[in-house]
Amino acid sequence: MYIENNIYDKGDDEHYTECLDYFDMDFVHLNYTLGNHPHYAKKINKPKNFEHMKDLSKELSKDFPFVRVDFYDVNGKVYISELTFIPTAGSMRLKPENVLNQWEGKNLLNIENEIKTSKIKNKK
Repeated sequence: MYIENNIYDKGDDEHYTECLDYFDMDFVHLNYTLGNHPHYAKKINKPKNFEHMKDLSKELSKDFPFVRVDFYDVNGKVYISELTFIPTAGSMRLKPENVLNQWEGKNLLNIENEIKTSKIKNKK
């Protein structure tokens, strides 16, 4: 599992830039980037409800081989935003390029294996 943090930073020129930062499950910053999105220049504090969001994400994702669980932490309340099965429309280009394989030692979702596994389970 990993955490992606999106921040829309209003720069001096009054334009917003989407900043993306990635963290591991202990909220240690990872030096990964997605496309041309910069990291946020300021320190990002761990959400107060971080452990609760982790627990919720484990419960919500337990039946899926891969799903992104999106949350908002607003004034101490956790809101579930969405479950996303194909982030970035399937064109996720993280850098370094091998990061997806590093996380699990394999691709996060191998659709051929999922179809085969599903057929075997349904025969029982």
